[in-house]
Amino acid sequence: MNVADSREPPLLAAKVGGFSRMSRYLSDRNDGVELRDDIGHHVDEIALRGQALQVVSALMNAEAEEARDKTFILSVRDESDAIVLKVRLACQIEEAWS
Repeated sequence: MNVADSREPPLLAAKVGGFSRMSRYLSDRNDGVELRDDIGHHVDEIALRGQALQVVSALMNAEAEEARDKTFILSVRDESDAIVLKVRLACQIEEAWS
């Protein structure tokens, strides 16, 4: 059964014995200052990568006006504290008139 076509409740995802469930992930951000996530969110494993990319892109967009050389790192941990995904987005702007 395709998860997208499933009639299961929306908080279900990663396949487990014919049923799906979501896992809790914590997202630590670092843009020169580390912010550790102590709460986390329940996320579908399939959607985890896309959601991480959306978060780091939104952070970069928020800083775009002031940034000339900026790197954002989003490290996603599972409940056992293991890093399961890391997204690094670098922005370097070179303007002839500045």
